[in-house]
Amino acid sequence: MTILEQLYYGELNPNMQNFEAGSRFGQTVENMERVEEKLLKALAGEEKSLFSRFSRLSEEASMLSDVENFIIGFKLGLQIGIEAAKPGGIYFSDITE
Repeated sequence: MTILEQLYYGELNPNMQNFEAGSRFGQTVENMERVEEKLLKALAGEEKSLFSRFSRLSEEASMLSDVENFIIGFKLGLQIGIEAAKPGGIYFSDITE
């Protein structure tokens, strides 16, 4: 199956990539979870509510940033492909010469 077919059938989803728990990213996520848990235990009332709202907004901002970075990377990849495929360009010169 081609990558375009995988994309069409929903088999490609870069947002659902797993990560290894022992990786640097995995360790960072675990540390964040521990700190958040401690903060929620230490806070009460309005402070707890504000922190929960802040956490949700932070997650939303991170997701929006991820989407924007994906779009930027995708556009950059397309521009590189277009540049490389230009007829008569240096990238398609005869490599047997």
